[in-house]
Amino acid sequence: MEVFSNLIETDFFDVYETDEEGDTILMDIVWAGNLDYVKFLVKSGLDINKIDSGYDFALWLAARQGWTEIFDYLSPLTFPELREIAEKALPQGIIYRQRKNNHAVELFVDDAFDGNIAALNHALSQGIEIDAISSNGEAALHKAIRNNQLSAVKLLIKAGANPNFKVEEGWEYTPLMVAINSASIDYAIFQVLIEAGANLNGSSSRGETVLMLAVLTLNIDAVRRLLELGVDVNAKDIYGHTALYYAIACRHRDEIVVEEIISLLKAAGAKEA
Repeated sequence: MEVFSNLIETDFFDVYETDEEGDTILMDIVWAGNLDYVKFLVKSGLDINKIDSGYDFALWLAARQGWTEIFDYLSPLTFPELREIAEKALPQGIIYRQRKNNHAVELFVDDAFDGNIAALNHALSQGIEIDAISSNGEAALHKAIRNNQLSAVKLLIKAGANPNFKVEEGWEYTPLMVAINSASIDYAIFQVLIEAGANLNGSSSRGETVLMLAVLTLNIDAVRRLLELGVDVNAKDIYGHTALYYAIACRHRDEIVVEEIISLLKAAGAKEA
């Protein structure tokens, strides 16, 4: 703290300086979770109600990161209208911090992403909860899929990972949707998930289906396989759109591939709306 205090008092350090996005040093320190430095900066006269270009402000950052002590300190000093916004974000922030502090799960999920089979086996032997959610709202299976780790996916499925466990953040994709959403994913992962009982008609929070994502990523092999397996070809998302609607909308991207996809969909009885 003494070094920090001395640095601020020098001519080389402007405590009121902001970066390109309008973030202040106070915002950065709040995000890092250092209560002592936060108190020091507030007592130095920094504006805790300053809002950056992304509409972030100190109390909201504390809420988002789940720093409850910093939140409690800044809360009475924050404008009421800003405090109300931050209070709504705090419950999810607390969950995030609890998960972030669960180092065993965080490491397990990271090992899945890296395809570290030895580490995964060790964690499983120690009784790790296989579908435990990490701080970013994903389980190990989602992470392994995202990084195209076929061996890790097979291991997790064999060990009992839920092939229909949805990502908690974002659009709530199932593992199969995570796989389909990336054209670079090994097709074998797609097959492993199907064999494990993945819901072929599962949908996201926006009503997107696995088939729609296969169409949007121009994954013709996945489209063909899904149709063979009898997916609902005319399922609609929350906007009332079908897989065929999205295929037609993708014509400008790769006309040859899209036309083949459209033909497959129509042969299966697809309707545009």
